[in-house]
Amino acid sequence: MKKTNVPLDIKLTEGQKLADCLRAYGVQNETQFAREHGISKSGALVYQHRKGITAISMEAALAYSKGLGVPVSEFSTRLARQQEAIINSSLQNKDKTQSESVKVITPIKSKRDRHVDHIVSMLNEMSEEGIQQVIGAVTVIHGQHRISSRQTHK
Repeated sequence: MKKTNVPLDIKLTEGQKLADCLRAYGVQNETQFAREHGISKSGALVYQHRKGITAISMEAALAYSKGLGVPVSEFSTRLARQQEAIINSSLQNKDKTQSESVKVITPIKSKRDRHVDHIVSMLNEMSEEGIQQVIGAVTVIHGQHRISSRQTHK
């Protein structure tokens, strides 16, 4: 896995926001949460993210987002911006290649890692309807709409 150089202050801020989300949504057993949502086999990585020891990866952010029912922007504006950039890039490339009947999405070179490649690969396989659903999800991620699933996770 590629090592990211996320400044300590950002890791600490994201960690605190993640800790607030975990607490607000009633996560009491980090190990169980980590296993259920594919973050790690133990709660150690959740602890490291919460304490700002380890930067939250895109893959982990998506798992937290899904598991907590909150947008990524709730705990990481850095990763929410990356998501938006990936989706915008894929939509621009989709428009360019649609006329040629070729689906190729070029990821943002500075953010290229295995998580971005995975997301880009998934976007390449999507139909137009799927792309529209991703756009809707990004709208939610950026807080224009709130996901109300707090009851589910308590």
